[in-house]
Amino acid sequence: MVDLRSRSALSRRLSIILGVLLVGTLVASAQQFDTGTIVGSAADLTGALIGNATITVTNIGTGIKKSLESNAAGDFTVIFPAAQEGEPWGSADEHPEKLRGDFVISGGEAISTMMQMDWTRCRFLPDARVRESVKTLGQLQEIFANEEARREMDPNTVVYSVQAWCPVPEGTEGGLFWGSTIVEPGQVESEYFMTHGHFHLKRDRTEYYGTIEGEGALILMDEDRNTRMEPMSAGTLHFIPPHTAHRVANVGKTPLRFVACWPSDAGYDYEYIRKFGFSACLMNTNRGAVLVRAEK
Repeated sequence: MVDLRSRSALSRRLSIILGVLLVGTLVASAQQFDTGTIVGSAADLTGALIGNATITVTNIGTGIKKSLESNAAGDFTVIFPAAQEGEPWGSADEHPEKLRGDFVISGGEAISTMMQMDWTRCRFLPDARVRESVKTLGQLQEIFANEEARREMDPNTVVYSVQAWCPVPEGTEGGLFWGSTIVEPGQVESEYFMTHGHFHLKRDRTEYYGTIEGEGALILMDEDRNTRMEPMSAGTLHFIPPHTAHRVANVGKTPLRFVACWPSDAGYDYEYIRKFGFSACLMNTNRGAVLVRAEK
């Protein structure tokens, strides 16, 4: 655990990380060409080159388009081969009307694009790319120690909510996901409201949690079922080691807000927790929040 000392410090550092990882939309340009080859580079609005970006070359006069990707360095070449039947993109000698004219070179978005967060609320600003889920007491069967007490509570009570930004497909090696979680204050009997908890499917994958606001506990359990906890408060940054199950409990009276970053190929093993649980439960006792050996 690392204490960043203030919520504003945490916000600044994470914003810088996001700025390094994110790229914008390519710059469009129009030129006059009289040969069969167009060579160029894809760049964002800052001038940084973008690899593996989609490039579309359009003949304004005919509306004919040709698409390709820039290479890893951001460079691209559009080559017009000798004309074939039905192929309008011929050589300059055979189809001069297709190659002499106004061409627009445009780019789609690169794999990653910029996202915005409201750091005071620990929430993404509205965006269709954000995945959201809400977990209620009715959806968390067999998670809390006293299942009978849970069933007697309002099943529509929200325990926690999650937002996730997944800019690459799940399972992509080398990619990263980003998320935010809010755990509401509350208890099932004397056990604090908490997230479901999970191992990663790829057990050697790690994760970071950064606390924005509130008081909580990061509960960690290794594969030998040894369980421990780390206190969470505004400004604390937590590294979750490999081969470690993890969940978060809210031990305060206000919502606990934190962000997370994890590998896009990590996966989630919730089934282990459903079957076996953690070896200890975080209870509100006269000594405060204490891990108590679980019966499950």
